[in-house]
Amino acid sequence: MLFFDELLPTWSATPKNAGGLGFESREIGTILSYAGIVMLLVQIFVLPRLTAIFGLLNLFQLSLMSSAFVFLAQGLNRLLYRVPDPTSNGDVGTKFWVWFGLIFCLTIKSLSQTIAITISVILLNNSVERSDTLGFVNGFSQCCNAAMRTLSPAAAGYVWSKSIASEWIPLEIRSYLPWGLLGIFGWIVFFAGMQLNPAYYNKPHRTSS
Repeated sequence: MLFFDELLPTWSATPKNAGGLGFESREIGTILSYAGIVMLLVQIFVLPRLTAIFGLLNLFQLSLMSSAFVFLAQGLNRLLYRVPDPTSNGDVGTKFWVWFGLIFCLTIKSLSQTIAITISVILLNNSVERSDTLGFVNGFSQCCNAAMRTLSPAAAGYVWSKSIASEWIPLEIRSYLPWGLLGIFGWIVFFAGMQLNPAYYNKPHRTSS
């Protein structure tokens, strides 16, 4: 998620002829604001109902799968510049369909990642077998989270810069490489998540000692 959050504004602000979307600052701000609103609404209204329907682990796995799809699809929004704009006499190169693609992908991404992050904390707590180790496990997980928050933005910027600078690769391919790598990583995480045993995660099973 952090890699995505760093890559999205960088990619959006990059000019079209350099592999990005060519968006202005206000347009990027609109995108990020929309994603934040969706995350808030999901957290308050959607997550409790979906959890009641699917269960914790099943919903977590579904969110990982949909995240992997979005990671791969996000970079393809650039191709929507080639689709004729019905509001502009069929002209190509406008942002009409690009906006639709971004809104769709960010809706699914915000839904999936909000669910995945929230449920991962619950699953982690449920997996702890002894109450006296719960604090240590949560503390260690927060340390790992902080490390990823430090490394992911730098990694996203590095991968994007190296991809765009590799001029021996066709522009449409190298501009998609960071999204493709993120999508592959997303599928690896999904398949790893499918190995989790529901008996250990859906309900707490801690002892007092």
